[in-house]
Amino acid sequence: MSWNQIKISSWKELVEIIDFTKSYQSTLSPWIFRGQSNEEWSLKTTILRKILFHNINKKTALGIEKRLYREFKTKYRLYCNHKIPKFEEFDTFCYLGMMQHYCCPTRLLDWTESPYIATFFTIESLFDKNGILYILNASKLEFKVTDKFGEFSKLTEEDVLGNSDNGAIYPVLNLFQTDRNIHQRGLFTISPNIMEDHEILIDNIFSEKEKIEYCTKVIIPYNLKLEFLARLRSMNITYDNLFQNLDGLGRSLGHIADLRGWKNN
Repeated sequence: MSWNQIKISSWKELVEIIDFTKSYQSTLSPWIFRGQSNEEWSLKTTILRKILFHNINKKTALGIEKRLYREFKTKYRLYCNHKIPKFEEFDTFCYLGMMQHYCCPTRLLDWTESPYIATFFTIESLFDKNGILYILNASKLEFKVTDKFGEFSKLTEEDVLGNSDNGAIYPVLNLFQTDRNIHQRGLFTISPNIMEDHEILIDNIFSEKEKIEYCTKVIIPYNLKLEFLARLRSMNITYDNLFQNLDGLGRSLGHIADLRGWKNN
């Protein structure tokens, strides 16, 4: 048995699920969210997708990752004015966050604190495929993984980028926040095991009973995607607001064409 799975049939049902997560809120909500436009995709990082596509072994994968990390760290200042401060053991993670921000393959997986922003990424493309919204209790995950594997803050660069086979997976907010992180209310999960799907790691951390309570997949049928896109647009959740660059503007204008076509059918 895996995650609790719900297939919705209306916007009202989605809002009811989101309101349930709010019932746990105090100062900070324990829930985090991730949207994917195809329900068949699991929680694979960008670097893991390349590893699997090219059938790369672990030793080679770790070598590639370290090469990407070193090159980014030495060259990013040529293209970007961001200055990453020194956070001692967190320094590695700050660079990984910047790499993720600029579409370099990393072992980070993006999540958000906003259920509606995650819903946007669930429905913004692949209008002929069902989307999937992941809902995860990050506080429970952090408690259990810390109890079993230790605190994330105690990890060194070698721990993070090393040759680990353990099942640790940590929810982490990057100390160095870019504009995109802030607008998308973003955070990450990260594992010292580069070769493992994050969904499998989360499955292994929680018991079957805990997964029902703390891990949920919401399936959004493809025929609801454009309606939900229109509703989110009325909430100002659009590509141009989430990315705030010309690429975001172009994608947002593309959605206007999609919605006009939808309304005319």
